[in-house]
Amino acid sequence: MGYEGLSISVHKDFDDLRAFAEVIEEEWANWITNINSFVVSLEDDNIIRSFSFKHLMGNFKSTQVHD
Repeated sequence: MGYEGLSISVHKDFDDLRAFAEVIEEEWANWITNINSFVVSLEDDNIIRSFSFKHLMGNFKSTQVHD
C-alpha cells in the first residue's frame, strides 16, 4: 500500500521532531494508521545525495484511483 498524504515539517532539533510526532500520533490517532518519517539536515556540508521527492511520488502514483 502506498501513501495517501504527505506532511512536511521543519524542526529545530530531533527532540522538537519527536515532540511533534507524539502530538500527531495522539491527536490524529483516529485518522492515521501509519506514520513514516525521515530526517534531512539543513546544516550539513556533506551532501551524499541531492534531496528529492522522486521516490515518494512513485508511491503516490501507484495509489491513485482511476475512473
